[in-house]
Amino acid sequence: MYIILRSDFLKKSIIFKVLLIPLVTGLLFQTDVQARNKSHKVIKHTLVVKKHHNKHIHQNNKNKLHKKTGKVKKSNNLPAGFVKYSDNSNFGYGSKSIATSNATDTINIPAGFPFYFQDGKINMQSSFSNEFTKTSYKINKFNPNTNDVNEKVNLTSVTKAQQYEMTKYAADLINSVRHRISNNVSYTADLSADDTAMNMANDIVAKYNQDKWSIFNGHDVKAINEVAKNYGLDYSTDYSTVDNQQYYEDAATSNLSNHTTMANVKQNIYEAICAMLFDDADSAWGHTKSFLSSDNLGEQFEHFGVAIDDLKQIHFETIPYSYTQGYQNNYDDSY
Repeated sequence: MYIILRSDFLKKSIIFKVLLIPLVTGLLFQTDVQARNKSHKVIKHTLVVKKHHNKHIHQNNKNKLHKKTGKVKKSNNLPAGFVKYSDNSNFGYGSKSIATSNATDTINIPAGFPFYFQDGKINMQSSFSNEFTKTSYKINKFNPNTNDVNEKVNLTSVTKAQQYEMTKYAADLINSVRHRISNNVSYTADLSADDTAMNMANDIVAKYNQDKWSIFNGHDVKAINEVAKNYGLDYSTDYSTVDNQQYYEDAATSNLSNHTTMANVKQNIYEAICAMLFDDADSAWGHTKSFLSSDNLGEQFEHFGVAIDDLKQIHFETIPYSYTQGYQNNYDDSY
């Protein structure tokens, strides 16, 4: 089940995205939040709980996640460049069981998807069937690549090159969906992997780790705004409630462990994005609108960074131009 918290003060959704692991059945609450005076801003804070099929996941009292390690098994019966791959995510989309050297990922848009492009913006049909959600689970599967399967990732010491690869992977998936919906009309800037945005994501993760903060309790709003201020970005000083104003972060739980592979990381990112795009009815499609940037039209840039904290929570940090004051782009594509 997804729940989106909205403010009656704003025309736009207040989105706090937290995509939690299965069988989290805690109480979800709806909070009225003091809106910002700047009407063009989207305040992200969606609390999400989803039960994924019949897979069993639990959190102990310390909010540590039960992790199912994805194991890779080589087989002499497979051609060179092919290896067996075990599903390493619990969102329900799943993966193909064989990794290949030329595998790539795409997100397929199911028939009946109610979002469409018209008059220079993303629109949503007023009435539609949710059957496309079921279809999305049938037509979207993670495709493991043998190079990613063979690349070891230590989540306690991710290299800059690995972080860039994770970030670009997520950005490319979301951008591809935007392009197909708009028939390649550029209604806003693409998400772009950005060195400063990745550094900002790392600084936010460091504060989460310091605070031992679980997103089951909401975003660490104070930490996010303090980091935003340090980067010359627009920020809020309203820390009165956990789920109050922050403008940059979407976050999801994952099924990862410290010692994993790039394939495992990408699968968790892939399925989280699919679920937010196509299985979001219970949050009034707030995640979908945010990924499609339906509230941030005509941006000059939307820089993007991904990082993973000690609790294996995946942090997606988006920096639209309209949220900036003194932000400097230190983009470096030399990884």
